[in-house]
Amino acid sequence: MKKSDFHREFIKNTRRLRIRAGFDDAKEFAGFLGIPYANYAKYETRTPLPHFLISRFCKLVQSPVKSLFDVEPKKERQQPRSSVEAA
Repeated sequence: MKKSDFHREFIKNTRRLRIRAGFDDAKEFAGFLGIPYANYAKYETRTPLPHFLISRFCKLVQSPVKSLFDVEPKKERQQPRSSVEAA
């Protein structure tokens, strides 16, 4: 998995977990985290949540830290085996 793919999935998980926990308003959630909304908005759109916020975030959404990092690698397309390799 490429780093950019990991970041994209991590960012999706950040938003998904917040919403699943019942925090519909990202601006209000930023307040619970103790950070400006402008900073938090980046964590749901383009920049992974920084390390110092991960524990607090997971406590608020009542989810294990692992759930943020739970990203599934895209399945690689397998090249068909040529008849020479199969023989």
